[in-house]
Amino acid sequence: ITFEENDKSDGSTMSSFTAGASQSLIAILNLVPPSGNPIALDGVKADFSENYSNNIDGYDIKKMSTLNESVSWKTKDSLIVIEKRAMIVNNDTLHLHNSNYRVQNYQWQITSNNLDYPGRTGFLVDRFAGTVTPLNMAGTTTIKFSVQNIEGSYAADRFKIVFNQVVAGPLPVTITTVAATRNTSVSNEVTVSWKVESETNMNNYEVEYSADGSNFTSIATVAPNSNNGSGVYSFLNNKATGAEHFYRIKANSIGGLVQYSAIVKVAGIKASENSSISVYPNPVVNKKMNIQFVNQADGNYQVSLFSNNGSLVYKKNVTVNSSNFVKVLPLHDNVAAGNYQMIVTDAAGNTKTQSVIVL
Repeated sequence: ITFEENDKSDGSTMSSFTAGASQSLIAILNLVPPSGNPIALDGVKADFSENYSNNIDGYDIKKMSTLNESVSWKTKDSLIVIEKRAMIVNNDTLHLHNSNYRVQNYQWQITSNNLDYPGRTGFLVDRFAGTVTPLNMAGTTTIKFSVQNIEGSYAADRFKIVFNQVVAGPLPVTITTVAATRNTSVSNEVTVSWKVESETNMNNYEVEYSADGSNFTSIATVAPNSNNGSGVYSFLNNKATGAEHFYRIKANSIGGLVQYSAIVKVAGIKASENSSISVYPNPVVNKKMNIQFVNQADGNYQVSLFSNNGSLVYKKNVTVNSSNFVKVLPLHDNVAAGNYQMIVTDAAGNTKTQSVIVL
């Protein structure tokens, strides 16, 4: 059977964003085990072109049934694994259909190829959790979720992908630069700055934070300066973690268009040559153990004391907030005189060990 492209119908008149480059979206369902890397279970693909239509035809590949976790597009009562669609228009929706869920943790890995057409945004909608997650229109977005033994949690139509497309008029703003800089003297302070051009009809800017570079949350809202051309903005995050993390800017226009800046990374604080965690005096006297943190990242630490036979005899959480921090820890009466091993664990799971003598 031969299909000619002029046999297709209901196509869009929008032209391709990058001449000669295909536009597609791939959604992979991963299992997230208790340890180790995610495991791919199943996936679907949608290809977009002005030569395709949204009708089910010979170019679309239907899904075959399986006993394991299964993913497909549900289009006009058909389950499709590879769908050929017309170019994306405003409110275009891809309905994900999932079956054979188990009660465990999963992850969506959604990759957009050449979908970053000006004015276009995409979102993953989770009907059960009530969340709407923006998608990277020129890269990969990962979204973790869990399935519980609750109606709606394992619903086949729990997820859908929705596109917004503004095709008329210029974009309300162009974010030309974005940067995030850690304060060298105050490690838990990071300044996020960005510059814009052609600013008009802007509602606000949101500073978004992420620990992994994929899942972002808003931590601040900044009003536009004047909506009159160019602008320079900044925000001081005085609760930044000492670990590696990420920022981006979300620009919200009065008309409802959402734009995102590039993602910038703030490196984690590396221990300097003069950094240390130590007990003094050592031996410990009067059951008061002084721990000094020198040039350590601000944050939470767990201090544990073990006897020579490996028994945990003391545990305490300590919050460090300066480059030369001292904490006095009164030891319990059950900590008898003798030799111990102190293990200090930071928020990332890194440990430091020191032998301690208690008199």
